[in-house]
Amino acid sequence: MARFIKVLFLLASVCATAAVASPRILEVDIRVRSGIDDAEKKKRDREAAYGQDLNQHARVFLLGSVKEVIGQVKLPHAVDARDIARELKRVLLAQGFREVATGGKPEFVVTAEYGVGNLPNPFRDELVDKQNDTIKVVSNLSDSTVIGFNDYDAFRLDEKRTLADQQQLIIQVRAWKYPPPADPKAKPMMLWMTTMHVVDSPELDLNLLYPKLLASGAPFFDRHIEREREVVVETSVPVGTVTLGNPIVVEEGKARK
Repeated sequence: MARFIKVLFLLASVCATAAVASPRILEVDIRVRSGIDDAEKKKRDREAAYGQDLNQHARVFLLGSVKEVIGQVKLPHAVDARDIARELKRVLLAQGFREVATGGKPEFVVTAEYGVGNLPNPFRDELVDKQNDTIKVVSNLSDSTVIGFNDYDAFRLDEKRTLADQQQLIIQVRAWKYPPPADPKAKPMMLWMTTMHVVDSPELDLNLLYPKLLASGAPFFDRHIEREREVVVETSVPVGTVTLGNPIVVEEGKARK
């Protein structure tokens, strides 16, 4: 009986001194951009039946390279490209794309890049003056310079433009026509590209975020979103860690007063 009481006392001592910090939940907005080849887009716009019939579009894929792109800023937490590749294949299959069978021929090859960086701002037009080596930024939003207290729409557009200038956590998925050009000097044909990104924060870890980035962008694979528009998916991710304090072990015969 005395031994049983000591065990209970030990457990109570450990529980009382172990501090557990539950992960916080951070609300984030995932933004999605997507585009398809110009000639393909024109054909889909011109022929409604073709545009809506997915069986006439390229659907059989081969998953190619998935890699981190390291620019001026490196991801603070290492991410295993194989994990992103597995999740990318899963969402492709969930959207009705089909992985090429062994010995078969794919219609396109999928590649993905991820990392931290800045994207071109779709809410600006950048005109490069090659003679003076300068970039003149002109907004493509006609009402961007008219922001009043009652002009909520204009304020939202200006907010989008500001957010798009910030550093982002990015996953970019591309589809390349297969087979590639016979001429090694010719550029491969990109069929479509979908970019999923969120404004970077020291609290965010791409390991926790990439499944939600891919899930948000997958419905727009092989679909076109107009340049000045974007899809915003509101979601939440856990941030922080679980921390345990140092447990105090009560030795036999030394009860704590």
